[in-house]
Amino acid sequence: MSDDPSLEEAQLYGRLRAARRGLFVGREAEIGLFREALGGRPDDADTLAVLCLHGPGGIGKSTLLQRFEDEAAAAERPVVRVDLRRTTCWPVLWGVWADQVRMHERAVLLVDDADQCEAWEEEFPHRFLPLLPRGTLVVMTARRAPADQWVADPGWRRALRVVRLAELAADSAAELLHSEGVRPELHEKVLDFAGGHPLALRLAAASAAYGPTHPAMWHPSHDLVRRLRDHLVGDVPCPDHLRALQVCAHTRATTEDLLREVLPSTAPAPLFDWLRRQPYIDSGPSGLSPHDAVRAVLDADMRWRDPQGYADMHERVRTHVVSRALTAGGPSALPAAMALTHLHRPGGFMGRFVTWQEADSVHEDHYHSRDREALLGLTERAEGSQAAAAAGFWIARRPDAFRVLRRTDTGEPVAFTAWLELRKPDGPETSADPVLATVWEHCRETAPLRDGEHLAVARFLVPPDGRQEPSPITDMLLHRVLAQILHSQNLAWSYVALAGMQWWRPFFTYLDQHPLASAPGADDRVPILYAHDWRAMPLRQWLTAIGRLELDGTNPNAGRGTPGTGEPAALSRTEFEHALHDAFRNWHRPAALQANPLTRSALLAGYGEADLAARVRHGLMDAVDALRESPGTEPFHALLTTTFIDSARTRQSAALRLGLPFGTYRRHLAKALHQVSDHLWVRELCRRAHP
Repeated sequence: MSDDPSLEEAQLYGRLRAARRGLFVGREAEIGLFREALGGRPDDADTLAVLCLHGPGGIGKSTLLQRFEDEAAAAERPVVRVDLRRTTCWPVLWGVWADQVRMHERAVLLVDDADQCEAWEEEFPHRFLPLLPRGTLVVMTARRAPADQWVADPGWRRALRVVRLAELAADSAAELLHSEGVRPELHEKVLDFAGGHPLALRLAAASAAYGPTHPAMWHPSHDLVRRLRDHLVGDVPCPDHLRALQVCAHTRATTEDLLREVLPSTAPAPLFDWLRRQPYIDSGPSGLSPHDAVRAVLDADMRWRDPQGYADMHERVRTHVVSRALTAGGPSALPAAMALTHLHRPGGFMGRFVTWQEADSVHEDHYHSRDREALLGLTERAEGSQAAAAAGFWIARRPDAFRVLRRTDTGEPVAFTAWLELRKPDGPETSADPVLATVWEHCRETAPLRDGEHLAVARFLVPPDGRQEPSPITDMLLHRVLAQILHSQNLAWSYVALAGMQWWRPFFTYLDQHPLASAPGADDRVPILYAHDWRAMPLRQWLTAIGRLELDGTNPNAGRGTPGTGEPAALSRTEFEHALHDAFRNWHRPAALQANPLTRSALLAGYGEADLAARVRHGLMDAVDALRESPGTEPFHALLTTTFIDSARTRQSAALRLGLPFGTYRRHLAKALHQVSDHLWVRELCRRAHP
């Protein structure tokens, strides 16, 4: 605590102001629209008279009304505020509220929870709003949008504006967490749970602000899940509706045929129609999807409440999704492939690399000759001049292999990929593209093609501006590759070439696509090749193997094992994280290391049968040393070795030796542990899936 009361008071007010600003992060457009309406002229026929904000519970409607009240007061316009949620006799009181409005010139009427009036779309425009004097500005909030007949009414078309309050974008959600005092290293974990839902973000922030410092240690409590479930979803009509909601929360997109297969004893059409009407459910091209926070809350609640029922539901969903992924073609191929990887979302790992979001402004198309220069420019910016020359060669030689992602409004190419199916080495091809020379050399030395077989290379995955990071567009590129693999016949080898992106290595290793030595390249943007032998592990066997990782990254058939017996323990991700941190803390205590749960994991396979403590150290040291091989993580190697491995010391002395302020040291240590944990967790999963 500071000795200066005035300083403490200033800091307190600063935090309060930041928190208040956080309430309106991402709502600048709505606030701007209201300000514009405040300044409108009463005699102007185009002046906005009624603004209707709609969205699910907790999305920020009432909070925004409070901001509008402040804005109206600043503009010196009188305000009458009505909350129909707390009023049971609103038809009688409406006249009273109308009289209050008529007492003032150009009043602002704020009506919260307008849909508590059952026939609000009929009563408000035709019975109540006409009672108000000209120049009144009315703002109404509701969970559902007003009826089409009101919106389409010619008499209201110019005076009514309907705005759907969406979830916050990722940057706005992160800004809200910052205003709530959540440490940056926890943002990703909290955002994974709460998405962009303001109430979920604030409640999750309250539990994270004073909780554990490492991301792996924070999890939403059962009480938090219950409170959010009650607020976001509330009561449902019957158990069938609840089961339909749970299925919808577990799948990327829900269709009527999926409900028919997963819930065979129910009538799917009425359940689908009911889901479609809920304010927290969006209708997209692939089906129905709940808001991220609703999805996370419903899925977590069922998984905790009924683990066996949850696992049974997952298997029924998986049967449908796998069948669909193997048969879907044309425009359905990408959504079906995304639904397959979405099965891994509960495990937590895949979500670091895939968003599973619709890229609404982009669509996939075949290559056209007019695209050539745009594709070459995209390639040069992303991978350099040598890759651009290779792209030009393949565009001329195999234009049918290219898939282009275009802006829906202009048709402009923004990203592309190429899937090259090859049956024998070709001199001009290997000369023009050194990556192909590496591919054929690896195939020849490892397991050559047999009669009737072919190999395939995902040669280019070029996103906008060369940023190969999670985004809806990158999702489309990756899932185009997966769709090609799923539908290939007589495929012996598949290779994916990514330019210099070490960050993707855990993702491809998780999916049993293993990195080869880098192919020749230029500008330090050297393609890394990830390969899979589909004869050694055929498609159906591969689907079964990765299916073992879906729910939480564990093999459900693995035993709990005992130290030194060779029987691996199916540690959950959380158990694995705890064991990893304990191992680092006890690096110089052999007895503690021998009792560490990591000694019973699949991680230590291949390190011999000697001293268990030495095997734990060996496994962890391999991961720490790997930090020196990836750009951007070299400092983490020194930080971990200084803190844990060189000698037993306090963290304060480690920070001093590294020349770092203690706060900076703690943040970097959390990131270093996170990197090592990810590296080892992928190795653990791979050894479980492929013992």
